[in-house]
Amino acid sequence: MIDSDKKHFVFFDFWASLTLCVGLTLIVLVPPFHSPDEFNHFYKSYHIADQHFTPEFDKSKKHLGGFIPRSLVTVSKPFEKLVLRAKLKTSQDTIVKYLHYPLVPEDKLFVSFPNTARYALTAYLPQALTIMATMPYKITPIRMLYFGRFMTFMFWFVLILQALRWTPVPFRQALMVMTLLPASLAINTTLNADVITNGLIFMQLGLFLQLKVHYKKLSQPQIYTKLFLFMALVLMGTLHKAVYFPMLFLLILLEKDIFNNSLFKKYGFITFNLALNVGLILLWANHIQQYIYPFGDITRTTYSDLRPGFNVNPDLQMQYVVNHPIAFLKKFIIATFTTYSNNYTGYIASFGWENVQLPSGLGYFFITFLMIWMAVQPIVWTRFERFFLLGVAQAMTALFLFSMHLHWDSVGEELIDYYNAKYYFPMYALILLAWSGSLAHFRDVLYEKVYFHTLLKLFFMIISVDFLILVYERYYNV
Repeated sequence: MIDSDKKHFVFFDFWASLTLCVGLTLIVLVPPFHSPDEFNHFYKSYHIADQHFTPEFDKSKKHLGGFIPRSLVTVSKPFEKLVLRAKLKTSQDTIVKYLHYPLVPEDKLFVSFPNTARYALTAYLPQALTIMATMPYKITPIRMLYFGRFMTFMFWFVLILQALRWTPVPFRQALMVMTLLPASLAINTTLNADVITNGLIFMQLGLFLQLKVHYKKLSQPQIYTKLFLFMALVLMGTLHKAVYFPMLFLLILLEKDIFNNSLFKKYGFITFNLALNVGLILLWANHIQQYIYPFGDITRTTYSDLRPGFNVNPDLQMQYVVNHPIAFLKKFIIATFTTYSNNYTGYIASFGWENVQLPSGLGYFFITFLMIWMAVQPIVWTRFERFFLLGVAQAMTALFLFSMHLHWDSVGEELIDYYNAKYYFPMYALILLAWSGSLAHFRDVLYEKVYFHTLLKLFFMIISVDFLILVYERYYNV
C-alpha cells in the first residue's frame, strides 16, 4: 500500500503558517456577505443562535426562512449590488460605515432564505455558537459576521489538524496540499455550511488511510473505536449533504484482518452502515418534505422563491426524469463531462461565485506541476484501488448533479453544469489520491533533482499572493 521513504519531505510548518496567513487575510479582505450565499448562511446562523432550530414560514406559507432582526438585512443591502457584477466595487469606508451599524434584536421581520433554511443545524454549529456568544455584548451585525468567519475557519482548521494527525505519511502531505489550495481557503474562511462538511470529509479520509496503512499497529479495541468513529463521521456528513454518503464504501478497501479476518463481518459492517445512511436520508427527506410542500400539494411549493421565474419542483422533476429516462441520461452524461472540464483549474483557485481565478496560464501550469508532484509520491495503490477511488468520486459527482437537478433546475430543462468548485473538494481529493503514486518509479530520477519540495512551497506562495491580489482588485477601488 505505501512505500516508506525516509527522505520524504514533510512541510507541516509551512502548511500551517500559510494556511493561517492566507485564511485570516481572506476573512477580512472579502467584503461582508461575499462568499456563495453568505447572506442566507448568515441569516440561518443567526436564526439558530436565536434558538430557532427549524425553519419558519411567512403568513402565506409560500416562503421559507425565518424572523430575524431588520438590522441584519439593512447592513447586507449595500453589498448585494456587488454580486456577480465584476465592474462594481466597494471600499473600506463603506465597510467601516456599516461595521458600526447597531444590532436591534427586538425589531424583526420575516426573511426568505429557502436554500439554507433546510440545512441541518449541525452544519452551522460554530457559526451559530459564535453569534450566540456575542449576543449579550450587543456586537454589531458586521462584527458578528467577521467573528463568525474567524471562529468557523478556526474550527475547520482544528478538524483538518485532527485529520492530518490520523493520516499516514506521505498521504499527510497530499492532504495538506489539497486543503491549502486557494479555492479551499476561499470557502473555508466563510460562514458557508460546507465548511464543516469539508472538514468532516477530510477527517473521514484521515481515518480511512490510517486504518488502511497502520491497522497492524493498532489494537483491536482501537480498530473498533476508529471504525465506529468513521461511521459517525459519515453519518454526520450524510446529514449535511446526502450526496457524500458513498464515502462509506471506502471501507471496502480495508483489509479483512481489521474485521477479525472475516469477510462476513466486513461486509456486514458495511451493509449496516449503508442501511443507517439510507435510513437517515429517508428520515431527513421526510422531515424536509413538510417545508417544501407546506400544503401537502406538490404543485404548491416554497421553491417558488428559490429561483424566481423558474418552475423548480423536486417531485415534478423526478416524474419528468422517470418519464424521459433516455433524454435525461444524455443530458446527464454531457453535464458530467462539462462539470469536470469547467472545474479543472477552478479547483485550484476559484473564488466563490465570482469569476476570480488565476491567469489561465498560471493555473494550468500549477495544476500540471501538482499532478506530477502527486504522481511521484511514494504511494502504492493497486489498479483496483485506483479505479475504486475514482468510482467513489464519480458516484458522489453523479449524486450531486442529480440532486441539484431536482432541487435547482426548472422542470424539464437542461442540467446546470457550472456549479462552483467548492462542491467538488471531496471528489477531487479522491481523484488526486487515486492518481497519487502513479509515477512513483520516477521518484529517484525526478524528485531530488527537480527540488520538488522547494518548488512546491515557492509555487504555493506565488499563487496565494496572486490570489489575494485578484480578490482585492475584484472588490475594491484601485
